[in-house]
Amino acid sequence: EWLVRFLGAKGPRKVLLLCRTRAKAEALEAALADRLRVATVLFHEGLKPVQRDRNAAWFAEPDGARLMICSELGSEGRNFQHARHLVLFDLPLDPDLVEQRIGRLDRIGQKGTVEIHVPYLAGSGAEVVLRWMHEGVGALETPSLASHPLLQSFGARVRELVAAAEGMDAAALRRAVDDLVAATAEESRALAERVEKGRDRLLELASLRREVADPLLAAVRAVDADPAFEEWFLKLLEHFHLYAEEIQPRCYQLNPDGRQSLEFPGLDEGQAALTFDRDTALVREDLVFATPDHPLLGDATEALLASPSGNAAFALQPCDAAPRLWLEAFWVLEPVAPPRLHADRFLAPTPLRVLLDQHLREAAPGQDPTEAALEDGRGDWIASNQAVLAPLLEKMRAKAEELAEAAAADARDRALETMHRTLEAEARRVQELARTNDHVDPAELEMLAGQRNALAAAIGEARLRPDALRLVWQGPVRNGAPLATKGKG
Repeated sequence: EWLVRFLGAKGPRKVLLLCRTRAKAEALEAALADRLRVATVLFHEGLKPVQRDRNAAWFAEPDGARLMICSELGSEGRNFQHARHLVLFDLPLDPDLVEQRIGRLDRIGQKGTVEIHVPYLAGSGAEVVLRWMHEGVGALETPSLASHPLLQSFGARVRELVAAAEGMDAAALRRAVDDLVAATAEESRALAERVEKGRDRLLELASLRREVADPLLAAVRAVDADPAFEEWFLKLLEHFHLYAEEIQPRCYQLNPDGRQSLEFPGLDEGQAALTFDRDTALVREDLVFATPDHPLLGDATEALLASPSGNAAFALQPCDAAPRLWLEAFWVLEPVAPPRLHADRFLAPTPLRVLLDQHLREAAPGQDPTEAALEDGRGDWIASNQAVLAPLLEKMRAKAEELAEAAAADARDRALETMHRTLEAEARRVQELARTNDHVDPAELEMLAGQRNALAAAIGEARLRPDALRLVWQGPVRNGAPLATKGKG
């Protein structure tokens, strides 16, 4: 009856109700349905995870359910900071569990004061637990590091009083509870003083360094606000026929038609939904928060880099200058070595870029056409000029490979020098240690020598793998195709 009055027509917009068991949660929903029309959802262990996610999402919607009734399952792990009213329909005896319950609302993203409501029957065991928890431990107002010791000290006494409450005279029960609360509050103050004395204030002062934190926060906010990232992410997924249907602003359902995706088999059921909005992600745990380091983006990027898509391109850089044809070529220098050698310590896969013109001259500073805005070129222009372009491009590609090989040789030499210097220092350290410690196995030196020889071979033979080519026309353009000026092409 109290709950019906509390939730009435002018009651709070969002209420989270926690109780101990699934049976009590279901009984409460049924009892409310007979007395009051209020949009209600359940959250308990009897529901499938997908249904629990959907119920939580509906509760999070501004126009969704007003009341969510949870069993103890909802007291940990879930975030409901969009609600401000918490009804504890029963109180567990453990203060830490009470704190966990309150923590569902009192967390990052909570924009108001959390209001806690605890209905109870006067003169019952529930009143004993409430008064001890609130007046003695103080668990309903502030978190405490001393709550567990208080439970150990007074838990048995509280249980005895709960069991005897209904058979006691009201005045006698009140005196017994007053004594219990006074003893608990006194020990709570003593424990709080001990905790306070143990604080390391220097550590606390050094824990937040604004000069480090502020640039990080600014960088995160800049990424969150960048619409280009959202556009790129969705285009990349669409490239692999993984389509996104917008279900609300900046929120998308992936693979809504259930179509299978070879690159992302985990999404075949069409259950994945994501959001690019941080505030929404904090409220909706059923939505994946899409960030630049999300595994889905990493998988999609790897799939793109491993595919032939985009390995060859034709671009235009419109200008009024004399026409010039550029070839931008990329190679990747990578050692082939077993994982145990960790060759990437000295030579990680390294991209090498060469940019030269039709006269086989490398671009000088300030001549790079890719620094300006480029337009997509028409492939039919290349096809119609194949007789002229094919031999020219072969010469440009051969020259670019020659330049890339020279850069690769320098990179190999630097990596070999670093490797020898590092492993020789390690060998000297082991030798010095062996002089004073007879537990050093001579096989360690042999192992280091073998590792050095294997790394030298792997780095020295690191291969140069062609990665991508882009042909860039710099000059007059008409209808998306190069316009050769008479006497200047």
